[in-house]
Amino acid sequence: MTGRFKLTPGWQDFLLGSVILVLALAAALAASGATHAGNRPFAVALSLIALLMATMAGLILVPRLLAQGHWRVLESLQLFTFTGLGIFFTLLVAILALAALNTRNNLLFLIVSALLGSYLVSGILAKLVLSGLAIGYRFPDQVYAARPAYFLWVLRNEKRWVPTFSLRAETCLRRADESLDVVSLYFPFLEADRTYSRTIKHQFPLRGLYRVARVNLTTRFPFGFFQRGRVLHPDHEVLVYPEVQPIENFMHLLPFLQGECEELLKGQGESLYQIRDYHAGDSFRHIHWRSSAKTGRFMVRDFSEAHERRVCVCLDDTQRHEKFERAVILAASIVSHFHDEGAHIQLVTANGSSNPERSRNEQVVEILEMLARVQTKPSVISFWELISRQALFIRPDEVFKIVLTAVPAGSVPPPIWRTSHVVYFQQL
Repeated sequence: MTGRFKLTPGWQDFLLGSVILVLALAAALAASGATHAGNRPFAVALSLIALLMATMAGLILVPRLLAQGHWRVLESLQLFTFTGLGIFFTLLVAILALAALNTRNNLLFLIVSALLGSYLVSGILAKLVLSGLAIGYRFPDQVYAARPAYFLWVLRNEKRWVPTFSLRAETCLRRADESLDVVSLYFPFLEADRTYSRTIKHQFPLRGLYRVARVNLTTRFPFGFFQRGRVLHPDHEVLVYPEVQPIENFMHLLPFLQGECEELLKGQGESLYQIRDYHAGDSFRHIHWRSSAKTGRFMVRDFSEAHERRVCVCLDDTQRHEKFERAVILAASIVSHFHDEGAHIQLVTANGSSNPERSRNEQVVEILEMLARVQTKPSVISFWELISRQALFIRPDEVFKIVLTAVPAGSVPPPIWRTSHVVYFQQL
């Protein structure tokens, strides 16, 4: 039975504070009685005890109660505003109240009382409308900056009998740089005990991790005199990938851009390697009929092998640069292009690199997540030494390397410059 009636920490603090304040009141009353009885030293002692107990309750328990409440009351008060109609109504009530006090007219007192009662009714109904609401979100798996994204916004009215009227919900998405992106919705009516969902089209302006900082629920129901609000703190986040632009926009920077290379090897590519005599087991589809007619014997075609290339994108994130975000967009565009071409991709930065052993789809997801989170971070070791440790420049014939760097032209070490295609931030 004890577990069934276990008190929460909030109730425990409330009851403890109430007991301390009651004891402080008893000590103050006892001090008053001692003063009337002429026992002044005893009265002073009781007064100090009462003051000490009241101070202890204020300094110890009140902060704990406020911390457990997370300042929700203060957040709600920030959303309270008077409307134009509310200001006019308040001025009217003030004028009628002054007239009632000056004339002492009972009818005016009744009218003022009824008008003041409307404030109370409005506050109670607004609080009832805002209570019992829960919010949820379903974001897509991949969201890109500067591209419309569709996500599901779910609102449930958990009240069993009471509907909700004239509700406005503002979702505040906070980025790592503390900037806010606000998405607003309006619901004229929500039935009791029902779940509503909306598909929202929204475009995130920048890459990065967005967290739902808060949801502001406001209403002007029932009379529109003022706007009351309530703040919710759902635990949701969405990672926005960098903007991906058509690779044609960067062709002037990447003149050797290619997704695959064909080595002059016998295989199943599309380029002709040689024409030779027919051997048993060769496919009849590869017979070259014109050459066969000239030579009087069957001749078949051999094709060059299409060899898939591995691509490595090296992004310099060791220096702050005004065009760093543009470089991230270029890196994401290159990754997307080569992934569509069927290449295996790796991203290398000074603060980490992707896993080249994963499947192609896993590689592109990991790289885009890294690009969504990457930030410039000073390093005591040069960028060139860091990326050289990845052993990427040993076999230049197997890996097509693109280096995006903030250093001026001519500052790239020759071993890297000779085996890579370098793009400088200044060119972006």
